[in-house]
Amino acid sequence: MSAETPRTKSIWLQQVRELISVKVGDDALVEQRYHELIETATSLFLERGFHGTSVPEIARAMGMSVGGLYRYIAQKEDILLLILASILWQFHQEIEPKLQQDSDPAEKLRHSIAAYYHNIARNTGGALLAYRESYVLQGKARDLLKQLELRTNSIFEEIVREGIARGVFKPYPPDLVAYNIIMLAHAWALKRWYWSGRETIEQYIETQTEFILSALRQR
Repeated sequence: MSAETPRTKSIWLQQVRELISVKVGDDALVEQRYHELIETATSLFLERGFHGTSVPEIARAMGMSVGGLYRYIAQKEDILLLILASILWQFHQEIEPKLQQDSDPAEKLRHSIAAYYHNIARNTGGALLAYRESYVLQGKARDLLKQLELRTNSIFEEIVREGIARGVFKPYPPDLVAYNIIMLAHAWALKRWYWSGRETIEQYIETQTEFILSALRQR
């Protein structure tokens, strides 16, 4: 992730500490190390694959000892969990306060789409890893990712339900609409080879937003 990536708040650290054996008590230091770890490991996992990358290699790339890195994780799978979960944590932190500011469902949807698509564009590597490597995660880690995904879906679903109730949107199934929106965002990462040089992320967002809203609006 780049330096421009929004920092998630301490609530996500609480969830992390419930799943990962962290031996460092300073939340600020843990958060700093995790952001460094996410950036470094994402690059290595994309280049070599999850199974082709070792914890010592990640520690070396971060300028840490292996023992030092294991103060923040218990196993390599913890690193993948951090990469994938952080994408959704960032989106939730950014969009949820803004939803209180808009009263029009169409504007809410427009702002939510822009926030989610920008988030995917900032975290293209993590989005690709979600498709390539998420099968590795099992048990509570997999359950957390599912919960975060459903929470993301619910943001779009609630906006669509509100639009339907107010007669603004057609009565399409909100969960189907939500997944369509999300999959169009993922297409930016999955087909980056095609979109690169053809459209900016702003143009892509504008086109997809108009496409989605034109399909939803009551005539």
